[in-house]
Amino acid sequence: MLAAVGDVTRPDGVKVVETIFLVSEVALPDAATPPGPVTNNGWFLTTNYSHFVSGALQAGIRPSVYFNAADGCTQDVVLDDGYVDGSFPILNGHRSMFQMYRGLKFMVDNGLPIPSGRIDFDCYINSTGATYDQLLQRILDDADATLPSLGAPQVYDIPETYYFADPTHRLQYGQAFAAQAAQHPRLQRVSFWTTPDGGGSGQSAAYPFTIEDFLPPPPP
Repeated sequence: MLAAVGDVTRPDGVKVVETIFLVSEVALPDAATPPGPVTNNGWFLTTNYSHFVSGALQAGIRPSVYFNAADGCTQDVVLDDGYVDGSFPILNGHRSMFQMYRGLKFMVDNGLPIPSGRIDFDCYINSTGATYDQLLQRILDDADATLPSLGAPQVYDIPETYYFADPTHRLQYGQAFAAQAAQHPRLQRVSFWTTPDGGGSGQSAAYPFTIEDFLPPPPP
């Protein structure tokens, strides 16, 4: 499969497949994680990831995983300045990185190559009053404050986020990503999820999509 898609390009010469994720929304264990699905994830990655990386690079494809932020993009977690992590003091006050830091540390501790070029994680931002822009900036600031200690680049891709059905709500949400990308080059990409539940529980989306809601507004 890697060989079949590695050299496929669009008419303008851009590669159709730039990255392949071996695992999506992965959560990885730390020393305190009990046996179960998360430790199974760890076994799968340690068993298969290095081989996948080698094959992907040979095909000219960027190999990666993208991490599951879980509740790390909800307001009560993002703005929890008093958070104290029981295992990793670097996460104190940076609760939004609970899953991402553990995932990357697991990879480093097990000799697995961390994704090159950028860190990919889903982020479904839920606000109870703060602006989406404020929450997204804090999430990215938390990433900058913690993940580089593991050798991670300060560059980010969000391969999953909401696509709200209500156009006013969607524009407000999408423009938070556009604003953060305009303010700082660390946010490189965002993709929205459509179905199921792309707009929240029980709310799915289908073509056509108003991708302009996630793009910077045109100049006056």
